[in-house]
Amino acid sequence: MSSIELAMQKVREAIGKVDIQIGEAAAKLLAMQQEEVGDYRELSRLRVDLLATGKADDVLDETAATVKQLLKRRSDALQLFEQELTATRDLIRDLEEKRQQQADSVDQAADVVDEAEAKTQKRLDAEPAYRTQLDRVHDLERTVRHAEHKAEQREEELENKGKPYREDKLFMYLWNRKYSLTDYKANSLTRMFDRWVAKIIRYPDARLNYTKLQEIPERLREHAVEMKARLEKEFAALKALDEQGKADDGIPLLEQKLHEEEKQLKDIDNAIEAAEKHQREQQQQRASYNSGDDEAYKEAVSFTNSRLQQKDIMQLRLEAQATPYPEDDIIINRIFDSEKEEQESRSATKEFKKSRKRHEEKLYELEQLRADFKHNRYDGTGTGFSNPAMIAVMLENLLSGALNRDGFWRVLEQQRRRLPRRSNPTFGSGGFGQGTIWGKGRGFPGNFGGGGGFSFPRRPGGGGFRFPGGGGGGGSRSGGGGFRTGGGF
Repeated sequence: MSSIELAMQKVREAIGKVDIQIGEAAAKLLAMQQEEVGDYRELSRLRVDLLATGKADDVLDETAATVKQLLKRRSDALQLFEQELTATRDLIRDLEEKRQQQADSVDQAADVVDEAEAKTQKRLDAEPAYRTQLDRVHDLERTVRHAEHKAEQREEELENKGKPYREDKLFMYLWNRKYSLTDYKANSLTRMFDRWVAKIIRYPDARLNYTKLQEIPERLREHAVEMKARLEKEFAALKALDEQGKADDGIPLLEQKLHEEEKQLKDIDNAIEAAEKHQREQQQQRASYNSGDDEAYKEAVSFTNSRLQQKDIMQLRLEAQATPYPEDDIIINRIFDSEKEEQESRSATKEFKKSRKRHEEKLYELEQLRADFKHNRYDGTGTGFSNPAMIAVMLENLLSGALNRDGFWRVLEQQRRRLPRRSNPTFGSGGFGQGTIWGKGRGFPGNFGGGGGFSFPRRPGGGGFRFPGGGGGGGSRSGGGGFRTGGGF
């Protein structure tokens, strides 16, 4: 967390430097325009014909006074805005301090739950009735594994050995007509023909074999389903013992306390997120001030440009260029140089804005990364990282653009380690792949199983059922055994 925040601080500093550059360029641009106004005023005083009317001086003096008023109004607004931005920064700092305190409270509550669960597990493990129920579930689990395996074998056998029957048109003709069964119906001519076909292909023997091929998988599957239902019933009883054990030791109240502490932490995180969003909006507004995109600045520049484009001023410039006097030429050259520098300043400001936008995107990426980090409680006591140095390197790659947020998050997930705690999430009913009621105090949202039916993962420690030689009982052997088809099969 501190590494991510340090990276965010680096990006903010980079944005601050770019803001200064943009602000300096904008101030320089306005200053050059003001100097240009002064150059035109000096030029007008050299022109006797314009001095007589005083029109140019009137325009230029009015321009300088109006721009001064606009900039004073802009400065007052910017000062007030900076005060609001400082208040937002202070609020975020206070919230971050409050969050650290609340995160500590969450970790303490999690430790209390974890320690209580460990004691309950130890007590339950020593109770004969509990051990009996646990063994009963393990035995049924192995039985269901074996029953499902045998059913799958026979279903596969039906698929393979039943293929010749299904592909024989004469056999399937009689089979579909339910020949030799009570449901068989046909006229005398058809019956005679069917008897003749049945005799040729030895249908009675074939029908018996095909019937057995179908019946055995069905019976085995029914047995597996029955055993699975018993397993689920016994598993529910085991889980009930776990839940009762937790209730007897007052753990639900401790979990409720943990939940309340976590909710307060989430509320603080939401407040931080809202404050940071407001801060981003304020920083965007300040950036517009720095870059001269605010209304007061644009009005000052637009007003100055419009005045300098007036007929009297442009006429003054043309006449000065046409005279042989060196005084006029010096001022005109200054005006030309100033206009060239203004164009260069505008181009530099454009590049500065592009750079700032890239930094803003990177800062937003880091803020989202930190939000995910908090949301997943990677900063909790239940989480560690195997190689912090690698994470630091990946952060540098993220800042340089060599790695995106998704890539960095994958590295975090690979490096994250569940720190050892007292309770065991796979204890009792938690060791059968059906989720767990244990480990809520770990401060680590672990995936200890799913839901919806038994998936039979291997239990920690090498448990689980294995079939010797890769197969179960009752399988057909190569080279003989199993069902034989009759007739032309």
